[in-house]
Order: sequence, then C-alpha cells, then structure tokens
Amino acid sequence: MDIFIKILFFILTFLSASFAGSIRGMVYGDSKSNPLAGVNISILNAYKGTTSDEKGLFILTGLEFGKQYKIQFSYIGYADTILFVEQAKDNPTPLEIILKSVPLRMKGIVVSEERESNRALNIQRLNPESIKNMPSAVEQDVVRALTYLPGVLQYNDLKGDITLRGSPPYQTQFLIDGMEIYYPWHMFSVFGVFNLDAVGSVHSYNAGFPARYGGRSGGVIDITTSAFSAKKDLKINLSLASISAYYKQLHGKWGVMLSARKTYFDILSNFIYLIPFGFVDANLKLNYFISKTWNIEINGYANNDFFTIPPDQFTGNEKFDFGRFFKTFVRGEDNWGNLALGLKLKYAKNNIFGQLRLYRTTYYMDISDFVDNLLVDYTVNPALGIRFNENIFLTGGMQYKNIHQNYRWGYAGSSDMKDIYPALAYPFRINASQDLYTGYFDFDIKAGNLLLQPGLRLTSYQNNWYHEERFSVRYFLSERTQLYGHAGRYVQFGFAPFQNMEFTIGTPLLFMKRPSLTNHLSVGIEKQLNPVINSRLDVYYKSVADLPENKGDFRYDVKTYQADIAGLDLFILKEKGYLTWQLSYSFLKTQVNDVNHSYPLDWDIAHNISFLSGIMVGKGWYFNMGFFFHSGLPYTPVTAAYYGITERDYYFNKQLVYGSYNSERLPNYLRFDFAVRKLYRFDTFDMFLKVQVINAFYRDNVTRIDWEEYYWNASRFSAKGTDNDGVKLGAPIIPSVGLEFIFR
Repeated sequence: MDIFIKILFFILTFLSASFAGSIRGMVYGDSKSNPLAGVNISILNAYKGTTSDEKGLFILTGLEFGKQYKIQFSYIGYADTILFVEQAKDNPTPLEIILKSVPLRMKGIVVSEERESNRALNIQRLNPESIKNMPSAVEQDVVRALTYLPGVLQYNDLKGDITLRGSPPYQTQFLIDGMEIYYPWHMFSVFGVFNLDAVGSVHSYNAGFPARYGGRSGGVIDITTSAFSAKKDLKINLSLASISAYYKQLHGKWGVMLSARKTYFDILSNFIYLIPFGFVDANLKLNYFISKTWNIEINGYANNDFFTIPPDQFTGNEKFDFGRFFKTFVRGEDNWGNLALGLKLKYAKNNIFGQLRLYRTTYYMDISDFVDNLLVDYTVNPALGIRFNENIFLTGGMQYKNIHQNYRWGYAGSSDMKDIYPALAYPFRINASQDLYTGYFDFDIKAGNLLLQPGLRLTSYQNNWYHEERFSVRYFLSERTQLYGHAGRYVQFGFAPFQNMEFTIGTPLLFMKRPSLTNHLSVGIEKQLNPVINSRLDVYYKSVADLPENKGDFRYDVKTYQADIAGLDLFILKEKGYLTWQLSYSFLKTQVNDVNHSYPLDWDIAHNISFLSGIMVGKGWYFNMGFFFHSGLPYTPVTAAYYGITERDYYFNKQLVYGSYNSERLPNYLRFDFAVRKLYRFDTFDMFLKVQVINAFYRDNVTRIDWEEYYWNASRFSAKGTDNDGVKLGAPIIPSVGLEFIFR
C-alpha cells in the first residue's frame, strides 16, 4: 500500500498540462481577492453551462471556432453579468469576471437545488437567504432546513436526527469549513449548532460524493462559511430564543469574519419558571492573501450548552441570584459542545491547485457525576489538483486522522442508565484511541456528451486496509434532459448506540471491531419541463453489511446484521418568478435480515411528502408555506402485561411480553407551517420583521410509545392508565416572532 501512496503523489506532483481551446476564466465577487465558487455560468445561445470551482475557475468546452457566444454569470447576492465572447482558434486569454454585489430581493424561494456539472450526481444546495424565508420553530435552523430536500428524513420533531436515504443518523457526516462536528445540536437536538448568519452555503450529498469525503457511509452535510467581499457586512438578529451578531470585511490583504449567538433561556430562568439552560456559539474566519497564488486561512468554531444549576438540584423554585447570573452568562455548571480550530494553506496557479489542511476538533459533555465524555480529533490533509486539459481533471490527497475517546456514563447505583440505553442498566467507561491513514483520488473525464468520474479511497483501520471504489456517470441526452448513475462502496468505522428518549444526548461515537460496509447503486433522470420548472427522479438501492445492533450492550462485541435499503426520490422545483414552489416525494423500504426473522429499521418511513411555496407581494412582503406528511413509523407492540411477585419480599415486578419487532405502525404524520416576512428600509439599515407558526393546525403527531409508562403508571396501581400515558407527541403549535437588522 505504501507503493500506491508514492505513485499517487508522484502523479500529482510531476504531471501537468495546459489549457487548450474553449473559453476559460476566473469569477470574482467585487474584487479579485474574492474568487466565487458555485457561480452559474450559462451560454444563452447554446445549451451549455458549468459552474465555477472552489477557486473561481471555470471552463466551457465543445465550442465552435469563430462563433460568438452570449455568456451569463449568475450568483445569489450579485448582479447578473452577460458577456459576448468569440471563440478564437488559438489559446484565448483567460477571462476575469468581477460580479458586483447587490441587495437581495428574494421572491419567496426557500430551498433550491444546485446543478453542478463538475459532479456527476446531484448535489443539493441550500443558501442562507433561502433558509431565512423558510418557516421554522422560533428561529431559522440550517440542519432542519435539509428536511425539505428529497431523501432527507427527520422522523421526530424533537429528536433532530437526520437520515439520508435510509441510513442510520450516525452515518451522516457534518462538516464546517472542512472540520468535522460530532454533535451538531443545541438543546439536546432542538436547534442546530450552526449560526445561519455565518453560513455561505450548505451542500447535502445523498450519494455519489467524491472520494475526498470518508469515514461515514450515509452521506455528507458540508457547510461553508460566507466568502469575503469588498463590501462590509454587519447584521444583528433577534428571535424568541437568542440574539446573534455577524461582521465580515476585507482590510487590505486581510479578511475577517466573526459571528456569535447567545440564548436568553438561562437569563430568563433567573426571573421566571424556566429550566435553567443556555447555549452560545461563535464562528471565526481569518484570511490572509499572501500573493495571487498563495492564501492562508484560519477557521474557528465553538459552541457550548450548559445548565446553570445541576439537573439533580433543579426544583423549579429557585430564586434570582446575581452571583449565579454573572457566573453562568456563557458557561454554567454542566457543559457540552464542540470546539474546532483549523488552518488551511492554499495554492492556485494555472492548472495546479494545492491545499494543506490541519485541524483539531473536540466534542465534550460533562453533566454532574453522570456523564463525562471527551472526543478529540486531530486531522492532517494535504491535497493537490491538476487540470491536464479542458476534458481531464484530477484531484487527490492523503489524510491522517487520530481520534481519542474517553467516555464515562453513569455511576454506581444509577437508575437512569436504562432510561437512556434500554439494553444497558449499568455504568460504563471507554478509553480508546484510533489512527486512520487514507489516500484518495477523483477523476473528472469529459468525452463529448458524457462525463465520467471514477474515484478511489483507501483507508488503514486497525491494521487492515479498506478500499472504497466510486464511479459516477452523467450523459447529456438533449438540451433539457440528462441521465446519470452512480455505483460506490462506503466504509463506516464508528457507530452510536440507540437512546430511548425524545431528545438526543450526545451519544458517543464508538469504534467497531469490524467496520460496516455499504454498497450503493443509484440511477436517475433530470429534466427541464419548461424554462422555469425543473424535475429530477432518482431510484437507489443500498446493501449494508455488518450493520451494528445499536440497541444491544455495546460494552462488548456488538452483534451485527445485514440490511437492504431501497427507495425513490422525486423532486420538482419552480425557482423563478414571484411565485415559487417545490414538491418532494420519497419512498423508502428497509429490511434488516436477522437469522430468525426480518424487520424494518426504526426510521423506515414508506412515504414522505414535503411541499414548500413562497410569494412576494407588494413592497417587501414575503409569504411562505411549508407542508409535511409521512406515513407512520414502525414500532414493536406489546401482546401481554402482568405483575410478577417474588417469593422473597413480595416485590411487584412489571412484566411486558412484546410481539414481533417493528411489526406495527404509528399514525401518519401531518404538519402545516407558515411564515410572513416584511422588509422595512431606513437610511442606514434594513430591518426584516418575521412572524411564523409551526404546526399551525395544532395536530397531535405521535412519535413514540413508551410501553412501560403506558401500562404501569407510577401514580396509581392499575394494569393500564389513561390513553395518553406513554404516548409521546411531537411539537405542539409554536408561534414566534423575530427581527433582523442589516446595516449598510
């Protein structure tokens, strides 16, 4: 395997070529110090287009010599630019396009899809201005916004776990500026930890993600903070949950971006009856443009949740305490969160792109004497890209990752363990460290109307090498129709045990003795139905080997199964005009194959429908509506319940007899949300007022049944309590209001 690594770096270091023919160039925002990634570049008098890469570079190929082309450059937040360019026979001078930033005039669209020709399979993209228009609980949430995209499911209003195409939630990787975040939630999964003001774009990879991503087999949520521009940005947001501030500006060769968010809950708990809880998060990005070819970037991220009073001491009758008020303004008695710090050194010249990335991320949780978790991740990632000509592009690199875990849950005599981990009623402690060595490469090969993208990732884990082959293809059938497909193998090295709760308490990610392997096959068609409506249909199949039984006693060798996952995703989008809408439908079928029987996974939702629409009316009025429906989740029924009495002390022992695992279904889920947003303009700033309601019809959506509570209500001695005992419901009706100030 060392030979492979040497050969890979030999190729990346010594091979190069030059551009030939076609039209190429760079796209910038406001100044040449701000290359823009993801700019939509279209030839209006020919069906051709592309997007700029992360360096702002683009290439348009297959053009006729001597013909003049009308090229449009479009990017959210910048004015559209149109150029007339004639294709010369010799190698033309690269274009340098500088887009001018303009105030956004959203027309109601809240979620959009990005078609990138530099990736064969679809990349679903969210932009922050779209998310702001979206109905949400109390304040806009980057992670929950993903549920409007096809194949992205969230099966519990309170438990924010995300599943991508039927994969377990822990198989989804969250990245911010390339740094992995291991617990992406505030308030035990009520809010996401990512401050929307600092976000530039959100990419969701359900399948076909490049070989540079690894370690998780379900999918990737790649979040990038906002790019720098010559214009200074200053924003302040007020919601019922928090206050946030954002600042970004270029100072000569320096770029500075800062954002911070702080909740009110801990402050209000000093005056009124509230759980003494709070959270804070912050983003930092520093850029120094050393020269036209060299750039250094420092990224920082931190979030902290805390109880101002230990949970076992909270009675609800606490009085105001000035000392506790100031002591716990940022950090309280019990804390959990993430801390990440990264360094990037970037190089770009002609056809060669290089990057060295170093980062350290920490996940921690310290709650009284019950939980003491610590995960530390050190990562080194050199990478290099070479464009040999307009048809061949190669990227590759290496990655070293050291992960150290030190977990402690429970204490002697603890009665809470079983409430969290049903199969584990005793305390546990895990102290382990793991090294992972990885080499990878991705090819982009264009041949006429065909785009081929082979990739390979090799990882050393516990003295064994694991290979992940990936191959994607896209064929341009006509001006409005594209066919695509993907086949890939993905390796998952860790898993998270199941928690029997409505919320998610930072479940430790545990190493597996034998990693889980997923083979993924997907085919699809993308068709432009008319100039303003696009559609996409995907059919996929996953075969998962060595899927852990996450409900077992994970202190010892974990039992594993084989699972089959199949599904269909349909997406129709109208993204232009004053009325915009999108419709998403997903079909999912999962099956775990045990020795004795088969059953669906806990998040098996057969039918999932989401609809989103927006309209702009008059001067600055934005109306948005969201609708969710999905079929009921599977659950395990109880066939009998009785008391057993021990002979020694006549203790009444509760006994439940369960039926076949996940053989029944909960009622269907239905939710309607709406939001109204009004823009007010003043001399020095703009102000948005937003009013929104979640679950406007106040529907009681059942998320889970706690059978022990259902049959054995502690308040009385009876075989069965009221119908509501043990039936866990989703979010109630949640109205909220917020303000956003944008200073000019």
